[in-house]
Amino acid sequence: MTSKATLQDKLDSVPNLVDYFYANKKGSPSSDAVLRQPPPRVQPEYTSWRDEQSAWRNTVAFYNQSFHMISTVVKGKDAKSFFQHLAVNNLESFGVGKVRHYLACGHDGNVVGDGILFCEKENEIELVGRAAG
Repeated sequence: MTSKATLQDKLDSVPNLVDYFYANKKGSPSSDAVLRQPPPRVQPEYTSWRDEQSAWRNTVAFYNQSFHMISTVVKGKDAKSFFQHLAVNNLESFGVGKVRHYLACGHDGNVVGDGILFCEKENEIELVGRAAG
């Protein structure tokens, strides 16, 4: 019986995760997997042109425009602490129904990257940002 490698095994095998992901160049398996995902079709109109033009002026919209971006979902009771580990901002009040800008730095203080954190369910956080490379 062979055991499957866990995520922790992979993390432990990489000396510096920041350098590892920063060097994620075109042609690497993770970079190519991102490029193979076609964006979903965006509907040109949801109601009518007139209603939507009025809505732009008179209301507020909350909708997901991340169809062209990379999304990573982290699930589990430690999801928030996972993101807090590298965050420069405090996620203590972050929870269900909240959205927060996320800025991650390495232990040396250099910026790793940023994105938007969404929490729509308990113990499930989605990070949306641009593709690496």
